[in-house]
Amino acid sequence: MVYVAKYKGWFCEECYDNMQNSLDPKRWFNESVMVDENAKKPCYVLTWCPYGGLVEAFRIRREITKFTCQVFGHDCPVFYISEKVIEK
Repeated sequence: MVYVAKYKGWFCEECYDNMQNSLDPKRWFNESVMVDENAKKPCYVLTWCPYGGLVEAFRIRREITKFTCQVFGHDCPVFYISEKVIEK
């Protein structure tokens, strides 16, 4: 067993290794290449998440950042798949 202070818990070695592998950016959608680091999270405007389960296809960070969804723990897709076009 491995104690991980960050998570305040004990993990079996295999589970801990799997968790560390899941943090690898190459495991996630688009290999973590951002298209707009200054995008605004749409949930703040809409008051609901437009991405649903899609958010789980994006990376998990070791530390919380402005890109991280506070609800799901993954990066918000808006930073990776947004396009600067709108309907008129």
